[in-house]
Amino acid sequence: MSSSDTLRSRLTQLLSTDTVVYECRHCGTTCTATDADCPACGAAEIVTYRF
Repeated sequence: MSSSDTLRSRLTQLLSTDTVVYECRHCGTTCTATDADCPACGAAEIVTYRF
């Protein structure tokens, strides 16, 4: 495998990984996937962002 193939493979791997962020719509606190309510303010509106 050439160095350009290795680089292409690594870049594809890095760029294809999804990043998921859970955040309270009320106060902006970062939450976990299992939080039903915000641990900081108690709001029930948790939004999911996928990058």
